[in-house]
Amino acid sequence: MNQLTALIRKEALENWRNYKCLWLPTLFVILGMMQPLTLYYMEDMLVLLGGLPEGANFAMPTLTAEEVVVNTLNQFSQIGMFAIVLSFMSTYTNERKTGEALLILVKPVTHWSYWLSKWVVALALVIGSFIAGLLAALYYISLLYGSISFSSIVFTVLIYGLWLMFIVTVTLFIGTIVKSSAVVSLLSILLMMLVMLFPVLFGEGALWTPAGLLVLVEAFLLNDPISFKPVWITMSLIILLLLGGMKYLTKKEWSI
Repeated sequence: MNQLTALIRKEALENWRNYKCLWLPTLFVILGMMQPLTLYYMEDMLVLLGGLPEGANFAMPTLTAEEVVVNTLNQFSQIGMFAIVLSFMSTYTNERKTGEALLILVKPVTHWSYWLSKWVVALALVIGSFIAGLLAALYYISLLYGSISFSSIVFTVLIYGLWLMFIVTVTLFIGTIVKSSAVVSLLSILLMMLVMLFPVLFGEGALWTPAGLLVLVEAFLLNDPISFKPVWITMSLIILLLLGGMKYLTKKEWSI
């Protein structure tokens, strides 16, 4: 446990030095602020920008606070997913190239604590950034659209947080088995985009995949029937990826 704590402190310091602790939360806060403001003032912006032909009328549908939250989460899923992958694609590859990984692992440091420390710090940063962005969105939603129940907020944080945990785990797992940061980012983004397409491709079958978490949050907010199938499936996949990543580190040639 002392090893894990020391490695977590080291990883947190590195994330502070490369400004991830600043720019990632800032990005989520900006995204959280922009979505409700953009939806609310869309008509005015179109008029100011001259986007409508003369005599044409455009009326935005009246959205509820819950629908705006769903739109905000979709924004997080798109732009936020790219930001997460780009932030952590080099977590392992850089240390393997510079030899830092070898220097750490030749010491009395367990492979599981080395892998888990990076996962814990990355997850804390991503979840913290998401909560900051969601709070920024909820502030403007409460001003422009109305309030949202506390239970809905807690449910959103827990279920969408599990989706973010899946993104982080997939990115770090691929970063464990691939040496090129560019390849890590490409594979991670392609895989996550494919997973996000599952609800379109498979309909109700997507409830058995991590993409079902996005459907679950939307259904809960809009008072539709919900199923917790994707929660158990995603948690199982995360555990398997964690164990697989830590197991792969034990290969002798990994840190070379």
